[in-house]
Amino acid sequence: MSGYTLEVENLTVAFRTELGEVRPVEGLTFAVKPGETLCIVGESGSGKTVAALSLLRLLGKNGGIRAGSVRLNGEELTRKSETEMRSIRGRDIAMIFQEPMVSLNPVFTIGHQLTEAIRLHTDRRGKAAKAHAVEMLRRVGIPRPEAVYGEYPHTLSGGMRQRAMIAMAVACEPRLLIADEPTTALDVTVQAQILELMKRLAAGSGTSIVLITHDLGVVAEMADQVAVMYAGQIVETADVYSLFENPLHPYTRGLMRSLPAFGSEREGRLSAIPGAVPPLSRLPRGCRFHPRCPMAESICESEEPELQPAEVSRRVRCWAASGEIRRFAGRQGG
Repeated sequence: MSGYTLEVENLTVAFRTELGEVRPVEGLTFAVKPGETLCIVGESGSGKTVAALSLLRLLGKNGGIRAGSVRLNGEELTRKSETEMRSIRGRDIAMIFQEPMVSLNPVFTIGHQLTEAIRLHTDRRGKAAKAHAVEMLRRVGIPRPEAVYGEYPHTLSGGMRQRAMIAMAVACEPRLLIADEPTTALDVTVQAQILELMKRLAAGSGTSIVLITHDLGVVAEMADQVAVMYAGQIVETADVYSLFENPLHPYTRGLMRSLPAFGSEREGRLSAIPGAVPPLSRLPRGCRFHPRCPMAESICESEEPELQPAEVSRRVRCWAASGEIRRFAGRQGG
């Protein structure tokens, strides 16, 4: 055993389209330890959600894994049949989707949907399954769990629906929990409650979490490790403290500069990264970030950099940083 719950190595995902094959995820590599939270951060269109869905093999008929490895507690998932993956989903890996109103079935009660997963993946039946479902609703902070058990999704608030989704996700005590923007469209108070709930669940059960987000505030609150994605590739990995203290990749630095700095002397408009994430059908040659990068040089336009070790437990995909991490970071600091 490697000591990691999840190990992803050189994962490439491709989709067939009218314009040919596109690869929204390419060369993805990261690992998550038991009880650890990895945040994958980046702009919309960077490949975060596709990366999450690929771990569960939920890519639809036009998508698939073209290369690479996904190992859960040392067990290779890319070679599993669809029947085997159905038994793994919900039991060993669970996912909290971005919009619970879309993910929950509107014609079935919360209790029906929750006990269905419990019956499928555990030996609980009948009253035992219902008792466990009610207990899970109580554990995620839902008031009157016995009453909510019999209610339909449309009768609940957004925060309550998200709590119900979390209860379903953790009911079978999965080893890995994937959360795709779990606090989108929730007010800040409910967002804080949901994040605190997820932290308690991870700490109590040793469940590993892969959290997909574009919100750096959520990253600061939740992450142990961070992977920054851009145009389908990871461009920087680091522990959360190192990333915020000294981001190495120009894209990560751009994201940091776009944050409002309360209490600072900075005035005027927030900094923004010029341009947009390139379309998958027209990715630039060389470094994919170079058309938006203030540090781009000629090599960036022609040669694609690899994800290279930087400081201890850090990696960065950048020609400017390669072999000159400290000088580069110092030149761009401040």
